[in-house]
Amino acid sequence: MKVGIYNIETGLEQFIPFELPQGIEYWYAGNFTWSPDEQNVLFIIQYGDPCVPTGVSLRRVNQAHNQIVTLLERENQTISIIEWKDINHVLISIDGKKYWLDPMSGEVILAPECPNNCVITQPH
Repeated sequence: MKVGIYNIETGLEQFIPFELPQGIEYWYAGNFTWSPDEQNVLFIIQYGDPCVPTGVSLRRVNQAHNQIVTLLERENQTISIIEWKDINHVLISIDGKKYWLDPMSGEVILAPECPNNCVITQPH
């Protein structure tokens, strides 16, 4: 498998290979989100039937090093990328709960609960 990145300014296209777990027949890649400095991109791979996924993977593409790194790999859970405003912290959702993800290490910490219309602050 490969992820393709197209640079609008230069017109160049780059393909970076990645692996799927053994025995995966159906999968979907999406939720592509660029870093604020435009050097990395995160994306989600959902495994199994689209209506009843069996697993999910959150991966980071590093264009400069032509590599894809798996940050999180979960079974029977859902993951989505909410926003990436700070280079060191990405707000994600795992099974509907919000977490801060370190986009380099894959470490996650629970984001504080937030009542209606509040702003979730980034960890320090």
